[in-house]
Amino acid sequence: MIRKVQQFIFILSALSLLAACGGNDLPAAPPTPDVHTAVEIAPAATDAPLEEPALPVASPVWQAALTAAVNVTPVIVGDLVITATADGNIHAVNAADGKSVWRFESEAKIWDASLRVADGYVCAGRQGGEAFCLDVADGKLLWTAVLGLEMQSRPALVDGRLYAPTTHVGTSLDNNYGGQASLFTLDVASGEILWETVTDNYILRRPIVANDMVIVGGTHLAEEEGAYPPTLIYAFDTATGDERWRHESEDGLIRWLIADGEVVAFSGGSEIVHALSLATGEPLWNFGPSYWMQFPTAVNNTFFMGTGDERFHALDTATGNLLWETSIDLDSLNQIGRPLLKGNLIVFNAVTGDIYALRQEDGAQVLHLDTGISARVGGALYENLYIMGDPEGQLYAFSLGE
Repeated sequence: MIRKVQQFIFILSALSLLAACGGNDLPAAPPTPDVHTAVEIAPAATDAPLEEPALPVASPVWQAALTAAVNVTPVIVGDLVITATADGNIHAVNAADGKSVWRFESEAKIWDASLRVADGYVCAGRQGGEAFCLDVADGKLLWTAVLGLEMQSRPALVDGRLYAPTTHVGTSLDNNYGGQASLFTLDVASGEILWETVTDNYILRRPIVANDMVIVGGTHLAEEEGAYPPTLIYAFDTATGDERWRHESEDGLIRWLIADGEVVAFSGGSEIVHALSLATGEPLWNFGPSYWMQFPTAVNNTFFMGTGDERFHALDTATGNLLWETSIDLDSLNQIGRPLLKGNLIVFNAVTGDIYALRQEDGAQVLHLDTGISARVGGALYENLYIMGDPEGQLYAFSLGE
């Protein structure tokens, strides 16, 4: 119990750090914005927290010692697990046995939260306003591009292009809340900058690409202080960088963006999910549990998402209607990282290190593992293994069974 209390205190501290970067603290949620709010609620899969007997602590299939805390979700590429550590190293280990394959170190600090792995590339930002990419097979440096601004958030990597968000406010920076952050688009094969678009935000975070648009958001300096800093989300043409639409609200620094079908959704400091038209940016619906929430996963026109009231939700993407929700019996936040899909299951881990699997159709719990470790981010799936890191710099693989 002491361990779980300490972990909960850590999460509150981490949220305070995010607040310091984006002016994003956690007072009571503001009134729900005047847009259509979903009200149709299906019967809960479980109406009360699950009463479970104490579980035996699961033993890892393998354990790998890295060089510092793992604050970045691991990524599976073939038989490799790629992750970054808090000291700025990037690691590749064998997914089957945890043995080291390669490690990339840099004289300049690598921003571990900027790690992006896709299409045979491992890309990130590093101190000095640089972006770079490695070959995923051997970790060799392919190119370095000078942006002039820091890329501290994860870029998007789609169709041979790297969409790099930048910031004037963040870790180890001389914060400039009046600065204008740029979105850069680079050719991922060469590192050539194809276009740059300057925004009114002092920070940009977590771009996504959908319908020939790159969508990115952040916040800017408010003329008058409110409950949360102003949120400003842009949609740019992927070919030219021209603005297609923008959406403004007062939800603070965005935590995540996700697109599914004709809908793009986001959440920020207000802890409300806002859905917008992907084509126009117009508001469609919102869902406001007003509890701390982490990244959702979208599949089959459904958003799957956990919240800090120890519940897990399934929302209809088009309408925002609640399809089902279920309780998870934890004494801290019930999901971190993005839920993963394995067959008809949704798999995720909690900050306590517990691993859960729920059925997609109704939220019924089919697996719960007590790992005996803690975690700051979500995990990755490799065959029947769930792989995640801890604050002590260890990477673990746990079996999910057959």
